[in-house]
Amino acid sequence: MPLTIEEEKVDVIKSSQTYPIFFTKNIKETFKDLKEKGVKCTEIKRDGVNHFFDFYDLDGNKLQVCFWE
Repeated sequence: MPLTIEEEKVDVIKSSQTYPIFFTKNIKETFKDLKEKGVKCTEIKRDGVNHFFDFYDLDGNKLQVCFWE
């Protein structure tokens, strides 16, 4: 499973956030599995060819799962 680190600039002066992005071959199944385990997740979004959703660990840190063909 590939792992990507992305830096998202929220406000260049104040802060930025870096979070890991995990690739999956089946985003719907991964989303369902995490939700069934009680993990806080956003809805699946589409950005061009990429499908992705954010989820959060027990400390509230953002992580992301993505899929593309």
